[in-house]
Amino acid sequence: MNRPTGVTILAVLQAILSSITLIIGVGVLVFKDQFLQMLVETPEFQQSGETIPPEVLSGIATFTGIIVIISGLIGLLLAYGLFKLYGWAWIVTLVFQILGILSNLFGLFTAPANAGWTVIQLVISGVIVYYLLRPQVKRAFGQ
Repeated sequence: MNRPTGVTILAVLQAILSSITLIIGVGVLVFKDQFLQMLVETPEFQQSGETIPPEVLSGIATFTGIIVIISGLIGLLLAYGLFKLYGWAWIVTLVFQILGILSNLFGLFTAPANAGWTVIQLVISGVIVYYLLRPQVKRAFGQ
């Protein structure tokens, strides 16, 4: 079966966003000292009165960078799976989008100041779930 155009679009968008995520993760690791220096100089950080040891801040930044890199790599793998019409990629994408919907619904109630962006994310995830559940798309993935 030929790959539906929408799946190709999803795979390409997934690859682009995952590549950006990967670059951000590497940037966090490469420039963590500069980032941490800027952080400790902010008035908010200085007014908090908390003294966090530099090693702890550095460890948090390193951990964050590694998690972001892993996320980007998983996203690239998912993009490949979507492009190749692997059934596992359909399932994982569907699960991630449903989790995103639940997370964003929770965010609407806990962070109403970000409601505009949250609604946009909800709509995008909803459209993707709807699309993935279309009979011809499910068939393309062997579902």
